[in-house]
Amino acid sequence: RDRAQEVLHELDRPLVRRLHRAEIMRARGDLNQAQGDIQRSVAELADIDRDLPDRRASLDQARATALDRPGLERERHGIRRELDRDRSARALCLADDPPRHVLDRLGPRPERGAVSDIWDEAAARLDQHTVAFDISSSYPHLGPSPSWEETAIAVNGRAVAQACEALDRGLGRAPVIEPPGLELGL
Repeated sequence: RDRAQEVLHELDRPLVRRLHRAEIMRARGDLNQAQGDIQRSVAELADIDRDLPDRRASLDQARATALDRPGLERERHGIRRELDRDRSARALCLADDPPRHVLDRLGPRPERGAVSDIWDEAAARLDQHTVAFDISSSYPHLGPSPSWEETAIAVNGRAVAQACEALDRGLGRAPVIEPPGLELGL
């Protein structure tokens, strides 16, 4: 910018202007471009200044969350332990007297072997999911949630679906594709 102004100052005078038209035009173009760049930079700085308080608040919130993380991790592990204990207790109870919704989805419990352990896991997960999310036995949806969010019901539903699929594989059952019914729709 400074060089362009010097060129204009030296050459854009009545007696010299004719001999240096190209240089003057180039200097004017450089000056115009520099002024445009300056205006864009000023606008970007104004945007940054406007967004700065929100970004600082987000940074403060992230720092606070990072400080809380060890406690949150302990809490999460505690919840996971409690859910695992609950599933173990459910598996013992369900092995002797499974409710209708478990029998409808999994079939009867195999007598012995590894498949009975897989059945216990699938039954416990299915029953825990059904009770935790107050799902009626007629609710057919397990697996991916229709929502884009990673909700607890979606994550747990996928775990139930995986346990049921493991049981089906263990029993040698092929996946059943149900014909479309009235419950499907837009």
